[in-house]
Amino acid sequence: MSTQAQTEDRLVPINDATSRLGRSVWTLKRMHRRGCLPAVIMQGKWSVPESFITAVLSSPRPGQAGVIEEIARAWFAERDTGTEAVA
Repeated sequence: MSTQAQTEDRLVPINDATSRLGRSVWTLKRMHRRGCLPAVIMQGKWSVPESFITAVLSSPRPGQAGVIEEIARAWFAERDTGTEAVA
């Protein structure tokens, strides 16, 4: 795995994600429940993949807004291996 891939795949604490994305913790948690935000919850602590934050921040193009549902759909599709995670 390259250094860039390692950085993009690391988990960012939700408080750091909120400041980078400009949204509250509660907004990010609502987005997760709607399926628009990948998150890992371990022992009650939420984290967001760095690669998703990067995708959101790099999505808008001049004259076009990034739509979070489209960004999330593309992010999940890019990582879909056809296998289910064990809960």
